[in-house]
Amino acid sequence: MNRYILFISIFLLFSCESYKEITLTSLDNVKVKNFEVLLTVNNPNLYGVKIKALEGEFFAQNSLIGKVKLLDATKIKRKSENSYIVPLLLQLENGVLLRLVQLAMRENVEVKVKGFTKGKVFFINKKEDFEITKSIDGKFFNIKSLLRK
Repeated sequence: MNRYILFISIFLLFSCESYKEITLTSLDNVKVKNFEVLLTVNNPNLYGVKIKALEGEFFAQNSLIGKVKLLDATKIKRKSENSYIVPLLLQLENGVLLRLVQLAMRENVEVKVKGFTKGKVFFINKKEDFEITKSIDGKFFNIKSLLRK
């Protein structure tokens, strides 16, 4: 009985704290072989957050390249700013190969990922929409470099 009272007390204590938004502070080192992204995330909350799902659309120069999906859940540590390697699945759209060749010839390419993420703290789930835009080197889309990795 005391365990239940302790559990309920802890649950109520943490649920009364106001939620502070977790922010993405940097997006670096995109690896193509396994399509991994290095994210730097700031979590100011007193509790860690488990990212259970992420789905979105991947655009380059405002053209849809494919859909991205989180492969493995990622735990964001409490009260910290850390970097996390996030494994994603990229499903390319039909006929996108010619577009990738065109992008590889550009010096800079504006990429955007737009979608949603689902997080969990204890028994509480939350869904958040996101949109990330970044300019990257066009060599990222070089077909030869994609095949060598």
